Amino acid sequence: LLFLPSLSSPPPPQKVFFLPFSDTIITCFKDDSIHAWETDTLEYKYLLPTTPGPSPHYRAFAASQDGKVLVGGGRSSLLHVWSVGARSLTRVIQLPSKVRHVRQLFFLVEPCDAGASEILGVLAQDGILRLININTCKLIFQMGSSDQVRQHLLPLSFGLFTLSSSCNFVAPPLMDCSSSPLWAVAPPLISP
Repeated sequence: LLFLPSLSSPPPPQKVFFLPFSDTIITCFKDDSIHAWETDTLEYKYLLPTTPGPSPHYRAFAASQDGKVLVGGGRSSLLHVWSVGARSLTRVIQLPSKVRHVRQLFFLVEPCDAGASEILGVLAQDGILRLININTCKLIFQMGSSDQVRQHLLPLSFGLFTLSSSCNFVAPPLMDCSSSPLWAVAPPLISP
């Protein structure tokens, strides 16, 4: 078990994952502290800063494809964006007020943003998929409604597979994501 430098007994881990293209393991503990560890030696590396105020209760994370950006969300309508290299919190994104809990976060894959890792997929408790540019904090696209709740999303290199009461496939944009994207939604792959 990994121990924090200042604690004899760490709080229970909430989420543990590897940063892409790095030698770093990220661990989020139940106290919302986010720590980094060396992969080979498990040596403690650093602590990422968080914002003061109410606890975000982190439950979902996404790392950019190059491992330089980390985004976390939880039981709030806020997303926290960190620069991993600078070990700093770079921005906090406020989601719409009807978002109370972030279920899943992911960066769109290569076909949409050409590897820029700036388009973030957000699935909240309301079941609506939102695509947000993390640099401009603007909503690019949203899919779903309260009567068509998505439970889970699977980002693929050729689109998104969404699990709801019916399974849908969302094809990659027919235009460049920097302009108005046109998304094609295929009919359900599996009938309920």
